[in-house]
Amino acid sequence: MPEHVEQQVSGDGQLQGRPSHVPGVVAALRYRGEEVQFTRVLAAVCQHREASRALVGAVLGEASGGHTKAPLPVPEDIICVSENVIRGRPSRRAAKDDRIDLSFESQSSSWRLHVELKINAALDQEQIAAYGRDAPVAAVVRDPQKLKIDPRTPGWIGAASWPHLLPSLKALPVPAEEQVVWTQLLDVMVADGDLLAATAVTEEAQAAAVLLRGAADQILQHATRRLASRSRMSPRVLAAIASARVITPTARDPWSGLSLDFNGDCWWWFAVRRLFAPAPEVFVWFYPSPGRRSERSARDAAVRLATRGRNFQRLTHGYRWRSHQPALHCASAAALADWCRAELDIMQRAGVYRDDVALESLTR
Repeated sequence: MPEHVEQQVSGDGQLQGRPSHVPGVVAALRYRGEEVQFTRVLAAVCQHREASRALVGAVLGEASGGHTKAPLPVPEDIICVSENVIRGRPSRRAAKDDRIDLSFESQSSSWRLHVELKINAALDQEQIAAYGRDAPVAAVVRDPQKLKIDPRTPGWIGAASWPHLLPSLKALPVPAEEQVVWTQLLDVMVADGDLLAATAVTEEAQAAAVLLRGAADQILQHATRRLASRSRMSPRVLAAIASARVITPTARDPWSGLSLDFNGDCWWWFAVRRLFAPAPEVFVWFYPSPGRRSERSARDAAVRLATRGRNFQRLTHGYRWRSHQPALHCASAAALADWCRAELDIMQRAGVYRDDVALESLTR
């Protein structure tokens, strides 16, 4: 796959084309769907006055849905405050502090504006009512059409969408020494689906599921042969009760998984994440038959030895280990199948599948 492919977001807020190369360092530092983190980044960008004015102008230009007129033009001398605390109306229980994400104000006039940012969290009427009593308020959300804010709420200007605001974000006059990191961050957020009109499964996660589906039969056949070679069961009997399930990723869970089941019980589980990264992340779970206490102790030692150098964890009913595999970067289904088969072979060479572990329980 090419290292540099331009990403574009269409008018309906969907990602067009395959993701470009996602910077590994920035992607690692960015938490997917994290609003507070991005708010603080925007506040840092807006410490540069030209960037601050450009962002406010873009938000006001895109915002709609409220009856309050946008406070235009934007003053030359605005400053930005992140997480500004607004004292809410006291209740019988306790006074409430509302924290607006970004506040802008002029240093020479009474001009003020609050901007609330939402990626996955909901924007509710109570928030807007509290902020609007203090100053005009606008919001940036995934899809303004889905908001349930009374347009007559005092101070409510309306909302802009992340997809429509994205070109303006990329064009912000950020200082040259920060421009590369700023652009990379936006690329990561688009690739993660944070700046789309709706939460979505990324193309990277979808590609991993497609690969697992293409490799599933080869991996299952290999696992069946390995179990048969170390047990008293024939390959034909095991094949009759063997099945492979591909678990597809969701918008909130980017992992793609492959479960190798025997008689409906999962024995192995492979999971892949960040397929387009330089070193995709892979998890392997192994759920053997319980066996006798002496067998479990020997198997514990064998698995720990076989997975040396990787993150190993003993589970209540099995084992789990994690690694990063550069060889799986944008790999083919055949390459993924080869890697999974190699993992199964490592377990066998380590003596994990012991001759004295009977598998007749699988056919009960």
